[in-house]
Amino acid sequence: MFKFRKKNNSADKQARAKELFEDTPVRKAAWIVAVPGLLTSLMIGLYAFLNQVFILNFVPKTVSLLYGDLATDPNSGQLYDYLSSWNGVKLSRDEFNLISNVYSSYLTTGENISKITGDSIATISVNATIPFTIFSSSIIFLIPVGASVYYTKCISKNLERTGKDLWSTSFYTTIFVSIITALLMYVGIWSGLLNLLISNSNLNVDALEKLNNNQDVKMLLAKHGYINEASEVLKDYFKAGENMSLYWAKLYIYIYGAGTLIQGVYVLISYLIRSEGKNSYVMFWAIIANLVGIGFNALFIMVFKMGVLGGVLATIIGWSVNLLSYIAYIVYNNKRQSTWISVHHLVSFKFRLKFLSPISLLGFSAFLRSFGVSIASFLITYLLGHMPFSEGAISIYNWSKAAPVVTLFFIALFGIADGIRSLLSYNYSKRNFKKCNEIFKWAMIITFTYAFVVVLLGVALAPQFLWMLNTRTATGGVLAQNSGPVIYLRINIWRMLFYSFAIGGILLFQGTNNIKMSIIVTAMEGFITFWFVMGSCVGLGFILHNAGASLFVSSLMISIGYVLNALIAGIIIFILSLWYLKKTLPNIDNIKQSWSRKIEHEFFEKAEIEEKIYFDNFKTSKI
Repeated sequence: MFKFRKKNNSADKQARAKELFEDTPVRKAAWIVAVPGLLTSLMIGLYAFLNQVFILNFVPKTVSLLYGDLATDPNSGQLYDYLSSWNGVKLSRDEFNLISNVYSSYLTTGENISKITGDSIATISVNATIPFTIFSSSIIFLIPVGASVYYTKCISKNLERTGKDLWSTSFYTTIFVSIITALLMYVGIWSGLLNLLISNSNLNVDALEKLNNNQDVKMLLAKHGYINEASEVLKDYFKAGENMSLYWAKLYIYIYGAGTLIQGVYVLISYLIRSEGKNSYVMFWAIIANLVGIGFNALFIMVFKMGVLGGVLATIIGWSVNLLSYIAYIVYNNKRQSTWISVHHLVSFKFRLKFLSPISLLGFSAFLRSFGVSIASFLITYLLGHMPFSEGAISIYNWSKAAPVVTLFFIALFGIADGIRSLLSYNYSKRNFKKCNEIFKWAMIITFTYAFVVVLLGVALAPQFLWMLNTRTATGGVLAQNSGPVIYLRINIWRMLFYSFAIGGILLFQGTNNIKMSIIVTAMEGFITFWFVMGSCVGLGFILHNAGASLFVSSLMISIGYVLNALIAGIIIFILSLWYLKKTLPNIDNIKQSWSRKIEHEFFEKAEIEEKIYFDNFKTSKI
């Protein structure tokens, strides 16, 4: 017979959660749950950053594009495999640089030419994968966020059987969602969507014509038996670079998609463990898993010379370490009777289809939060690569170099909200609105403190961060203060501080299970204000370009628009959250129920009835 502990003992399994969420002062509890959440997410960002550090620093040193790139293997070159069939001219690195330099000499002041190096190929290919990986993460969070909120409420109401069924139902739903996510990523490749993110090089027609008449270039190509126009050779080499970037990006996404099942399950369990008050456990193993991932990054890229492939394989290994650590948590704590998360309950449970509606609706807000970033990243990359006032591949290169540094720190903002959400949700269920106000206040204090420090570091150390990403001068030093990547980074890092205004609102509406407002605030930046702000800034880019501004200055308006959008969306969300906190929350039980509150009330009314029936049957079976 299935063994089940009596209800009066079930609370003991969640003693840690009750002590932390109910008895610990908010000023202390907020830090206890926020710091592990922040550090856990920061480690994810740090891993993504170091992953790119390895790719951008060591792929150029281990993968040869042209003859002469590697002193250890001067007669190898992968780029030749991507040349057109008619192009039999296999230029060495020195020969290609000669043609490129001649072309550059014909450019007008302010014009630049993109490079074909291992660094540029890797940078553009990894940047092209970002919308897909963010999209994957956004769908993966569809179930865990909502499940963790309702799991916390089950803990506060001592609904053990419901909590266990919630875990099992969420587990199998997450597996299904993860498989669908992988298929959608592959469809994005097969449909040609990925191709749009690999920009074409904007070559100057007049400079190309002059290149055709250059005698040194003609003599060089004649040595290779080529007597036609040099411009066609140069354009084909840039096209080959684009095709190589596309191939690397496809390879990355195929393998990343195959690992989404591991990612989905480990994320779900981590959220439920946090709901049980074990934030430090999640933080500890996030650190360990990322260190393991970094180690395999070094092994695959530096030793086995696997390039971008090594980076994505190391990522999946890191996820696997996380998953194994959470399985160990389940086994150990089940023996101690200190958790509701049970492997046994994945077999002996009741699949509650009605759970999917409330947890999916609440999780949909988390999906929109990340999906909006994915859409914005896709559109910005497309705009930088295709707008007539942009520098094309150069603009994407500058944007791509700034993105890893911003991502490193930005993702931790959501970690603060994820860490504190269970604390807020628990006290909201207990109708302790005074504590809810305190929790919101401390969440904003922690968020703004973190964001302000990061912005100062980002602005002050921008050249140094970029140096770590192999973005350096010709002599290997840090970039000048007025260089493109430095300016892009110093602009984009302000998004950290501006979006901090939104974190309190995301926390508040998700934690209080206000589905409608959760959807509105998480959709604000990516789907509501984005089109107005970015549209205005693109218009300004056209105006500046037509007024004679350089391509660099006019294309910078796209990046500025992205940052301004975060400020506008953040302030709107902050105002909405203050209104809800001060005006609506204190009277929440005296006003007409919203549809989201009706869903919640119906959920727990039925849960309490089923819980009582189960225990009555259980007691009868024992007689």
